[in-house]
Amino acid sequence: MNKKKITEKSGNKKSIKQIASEEKEKPVQQSSSGTKSGEKVKTRRVVSFVLPDKSPVDMLYDKKSSKTMFAVLRDGKITIEDSIQLNPGIILKPLSPNNGVVEDQFVLLPSAIEEYGSNEALYQEIEKFVDKYVYLPDEFRVVAVTYIMMSWLYDKFANIPYLRAVGIHGTGKTRFLEVVGQACYKPLLVGASASVSSVFRMLNDFRGTLIFDEADLGAIESREMLAILRQGFSSSFSVTRSDPNPNGGFFVAKFRVFGPKVLASRDRTTDVAFESRFITHQMYPVEDIKRPIALPETFKDDVSALMNKLLLFRFRHFHKEISDESIMGEIKLPRLKQAGIALMSVAKLIGEKQFATVLKFLKEYEAELSIDQADCIEHDVLVCIFALLTEDEVRSSGKIRMEVNLAEQFNSRFYDDYSNRENREYRDKEGNVLGVKGYRVSGKKMGVVVRRMGIKSDRDSDGIYIPVYREYPRLVLLAKRYGVTKQFTTPPNPLDVVEVRSDEARASEVEIKVIEAELEANVTSKTVS
Repeated sequence: MNKKKITEKSGNKKSIKQIASEEKEKPVQQSSSGTKSGEKVKTRRVVSFVLPDKSPVDMLYDKKSSKTMFAVLRDGKITIEDSIQLNPGIILKPLSPNNGVVEDQFVLLPSAIEEYGSNEALYQEIEKFVDKYVYLPDEFRVVAVTYIMMSWLYDKFANIPYLRAVGIHGTGKTRFLEVVGQACYKPLLVGASASVSSVFRMLNDFRGTLIFDEADLGAIESREMLAILRQGFSSSFSVTRSDPNPNGGFFVAKFRVFGPKVLASRDRTTDVAFESRFITHQMYPVEDIKRPIALPETFKDDVSALMNKLLLFRFRHFHKEISDESIMGEIKLPRLKQAGIALMSVAKLIGEKQFATVLKFLKEYEAELSIDQADCIEHDVLVCIFALLTEDEVRSSGKIRMEVNLAEQFNSRFYDDYSNRENREYRDKEGNVLGVKGYRVSGKKMGVVVRRMGIKSDRDSDGIYIPVYREYPRLVLLAKRYGVTKQFTTPPNPLDVVEVRSDEARASEVEIKVIEAELEANVTSKTVS
């Protein structure tokens, strides 16, 4: 190309600043869609959205008229709209009523907005609905109904708990999911056969409540769900996955999985920290429950009517500050305290009776978790450490040796609980007696557990040890967390630690001493005679 054709004389050239200034002064020409001439408008299909001005948008689906639309809260007023202009280049539209997920009601949505009166009146209506179709003990029914209402406000909280029913076959777990789960905010009905990738995407796209049956997380088919459940309780975390790129290779996809989750499983997990994300109820077989064996057709109508009122409940409280950390003062377990704020805050919205019932349930559940914490290796290792703090050797040296002290103490106290092979003897062909020792917990294993709890160790010429005086403040905090303070005192000075004996233990020691004295007296009398 001739260079002269694309450049003008230097006297006619325009600077970049001049060109930019002229462009700013030109009037913007818009097409009928409200964009610059020639620019295409992008349509984005969404189920719910929060606009830049913090206005909530939720999708409605009227099955009778086969129509989808938006309910929008702006400036305290609710409007029904077919689409929303997000910006000049993007229009938000609801999913098509012919979309399989919507039409087949894989996700349930309100059909309209209905008045409910007071929060107490709405609570009573939901409680009546739940009790009509599934039997739950009075206390847990209050928790379940409060959870339903909390799910419609879940995005106002940084952390939320999961609701779970645990029990053997035939205890009503599935019915619990059907009734309680389907009244929650945008419930997504998922079974153990669902692919994990589809669950990631559904949660990310719909931002609703995961309803998961047969959630036995130790099973092979459900193991990957742990990623969702470990991250989904906090708004700060997402799940990442590697997806194939159409042009070859892979790219990292990020999925938001935060939201309410209602689950049913046969067993709990053994991870106490993980369990503290759940609000769990143990289901038992009940005779003559006086509930319908199969859910009638009217069930869907009842759910729809509740959803319409719960959407109004969501809009009325969406811009209010309802999270209140001070209400969790009586709960000590940090993770449960963190997750329980949302449930307790909504219970406070409902009424004093519901608030007191939910708090009582959480305190009892915390006691269960504390018992589970006391039944773990961390608890047992701490018991050994505090027992060693009462011994003169450790007090004088200020060191707890991993192998000589801690491992020996642990095997002495808890060998039967952790050994999976007993000491055995057998004879070889020559008749010699050979012994095979059972497994014993080593100092190396003790070091792994100690480091996992955040206790720091040092090394000298005799091996690895815990420096008592430096680590004692940390040991005291751990003792309180794992319930070791029921067995040992935690005074400011580690030299003053003593073992706390119960009345039963003292009585038993006295009884043993009496028996020993009687045996010794008998032996002495026989010797004399």
